[in-house]
Amino acid sequence: MASHSEQECCLSKSLDEIWRLAYSHTMQNETITADVQRARTLDFKDITGPDFIRQCAWAIYGAAFSYRTLARHWDALQEAYLHWDVHEITAQYGTVRETALRSINNSRKVNAVLSIASDHKKRGWPEVKATLQSLLSYDQRGNPIATPALIEYLVRLPMVGPVLADYIIKNIGIDAIKADLHTRRLAKHLGYRCDKPGVDAMGSDFQAICGERINVIDTVLWNWAMVPQSCLKPIPLCDGSCVCA
Repeated sequence: MASHSEQECCLSKSLDEIWRLAYSHTMQNETITADVQRARTLDFKDITGPDFIRQCAWAIYGAAFSYRTLARHWDALQEAYLHWDVHEITAQYGTVRETALRSINNSRKVNAVLSIASDHKKRGWPEVKATLQSLLSYDQRGNPIATPALIEYLVRLPMVGPVLADYIIKNIGIDAIKADLHTRRLAKHLGYRCDKPGVDAMGSDFQAICGERINVIDTVLWNWAMVPQSCLKPIPLCDGSCVCA
């Protein structure tokens, strides 16, 4: 069997070729194609309070669960959280908590979502959205992009670390690329640092090639990099603590 080093040599280090392979993979999968179209059109200005709570919950519950596992329980969770109405959630706190625990028995995740909902009930969505808006930057195309200050703000939410912060940001119409296992592996293979700055630099360089929003680039690259296939040889694992420039 070929070693990881030998296998890695079989995978192109050309960004143009990697994008061609990844985008081709996207076009062969209706679900990923739909995700890409959503990433192209999602607009932060249209995000509502329930949208934000839902995306926080999706990220929190998705940590350590597979997509299929979470999807299987998602309808029940949305019912448990009263379709993300923070006024109803706080008014029926005990019932919501009990019902949510019956769907997925993880008290830390339930407490985290309830805490976020309670805070937003006190502050009001207009204030929360204005805070998020104040922490945005914009690219040359006018698309909102994440800033370190925005990530820091979201990381202060219960059970939300830097990767989940990027995940939430991306799903509320703000451009970001997640520095998770798959994107860090790809960054290392392509000669970037295998940390958040390296993944961000990789995303910017892909954007210069394809002209897509960073959200789209994240969706395309992540879905391609995570699925073993003949055109994608294993990329050596990086734990994120190293510098791979």
